[in-house]
Amino acid sequence: MLAVIHPDHYDFYIKATEGLDILDPVGGGSTRAESTLAGLNALKNLAPDYVLVHDAARPFVDSHLIKRVIDGLTMAAGCIPAIAVTDTIKLVANNRIQQTLPRENLWRAQTPQGFHYPVLLDCFTKTTDNAFTDEASLLEKFNIPVTMVMGSEENIKITFPSDLKGN
Repeated sequence: MLAVIHPDHYDFYIKATEGLDILDPVGGGSTRAESTLAGLNALKNLAPDYVLVHDAARPFVDSHLIKRVIDGLTMAAGCIPAIAVTDTIKLVANNRIQQTLPRENLWRAQTPQGFHYPVLLDCFTKTTDNAFTDEASLLEKFNIPVTMVMGSEENIKITFPSDLKGN
């Protein structure tokens, strides 16, 4: 495992991972894309077949989900876990509903997202666009197939303090 961390968190990270047999952490950038690229570059000498990109904001990932993502990489260059959208989704502009989107084909993407390492690194080297919100959308930009496996409702994303209520 290779963690990409904020440089200010180095001492905390070292204390939290004491005794674990893992790679030294890498300093992240100011964007998700910069941080992911820093991690990918740090792995060049190891030349892994696969890489999983995971948000620290999702601390409840389990080994079953990780296995599903890795298994999904046998079918495509990328694989993400996702959960079906059950709410009615509205497309809105200027506080006016423009359209109700058909939820049958809408899914909530999660992490870890898995990729064939050389493919993901190549996509990063071919783009200057750092506006993507996940690595799967970077592969989509280059028309590289990404498959999906069932995510986990327990794999919540902690974005706001209220996300922890009830857990």
